[in-house]
Amino acid sequence: MKRGQGNARQMATLLKVAYLGYFVNEATGDHAIDLFREAEAILNACGLRGHQENRWTLDTYEADFVARIVALHDEQMRSLPSYRFDAAWQRLHAFLASKALSPLPALP
Repeated sequence: MKRGQGNARQMATLLKVAYLGYFVNEATGDHAIDLFREAEAILNACGLRGHQENRWTLDTYEADFVARIVALHDEQMRSLPSYRFDAAWQRLHAFLASKALSPLPALP
């Protein structure tokens, strides 16, 4: 995506990784929610560009930020007990089956 060769499937996968990370984080409380809000905003902007301009890309800042989310996901998966992963996975799929636009709580 950083090289301008992305697609909707890649963007959706990255958004799922961010949301799964958020659900895991809710259980562990290791990171501030702002990290996940920023990832969601970046990936939503990518989705808008993709649908409007057929340009599924991430600029350098966006790609670097999303890389942090992917690295966090990898870190979580290395040390996460299976029951926590199962719970987060179920929450992700419940969200995906819903009509909600985001699993993140609304800003105050």
